[in-house]
Amino acid sequence: MLRKVEVGQLYNPNVTEWPETATFWYREYGYELVLFWDSPEEGEVQALTENAIEVGLFLNESLIFLIYRIKGGCEWSEAGYAYHMIPKDERLLPDTAQTNDVPDRRFQVVLVDSKTGMVRGIRMLKLGLDFASLIYRTMRTQAQMDFNEAEVNMALERTYELCPNTLAMVQGCVVLEIAENR
Repeated sequence: MLRKVEVGQLYNPNVTEWPETATFWYREYGYELVLFWDSPEEGEVQALTENAIEVGLFLNESLIFLIYRIKGGCEWSEAGYAYHMIPKDERLLPDTAQTNDVPDRRFQVVLVDSKTGMVRGIRMLKLGLDFASLIYRTMRTQAQMDFNEAEVNMALERTYELCPNTLAMVQGCVVLEIAENR
């Protein structure tokens, strides 16, 4: 069932408080980056809705990270993607059969006030074809892998030893671009 996300509404009608974090996954309406920020200021909301948003893809072992930066809104940050950690009833993968054999390029960024659960801003973008093709393949590959939480945690430790901060991940991105307006 398609869930509608709207500014001024709860991101999830059953949740009014979130940890400060970022999530990245695939939804019915495309790729989605959700930023749960503590009481975002108007300037941050405006930056999300108007300024350039850069995205990158960092891959290490079986791990997938979306790296992002919003000009005037936030510096480089990361959101991990783990298919097997998504609740089973919400797991979706991009499907080229629905997009005439072209990878889905739709990309939505949602800013949620973590203290209230309210959506403060939404930006509809599209990813470049190379980026969309790569994320399509890596998400589908990860979903086919056996899942072992202990192995994933060890891979995370090795990743953060290799890249102790997000800037190091930016340098290791396999693709880096400015997302396009839709």
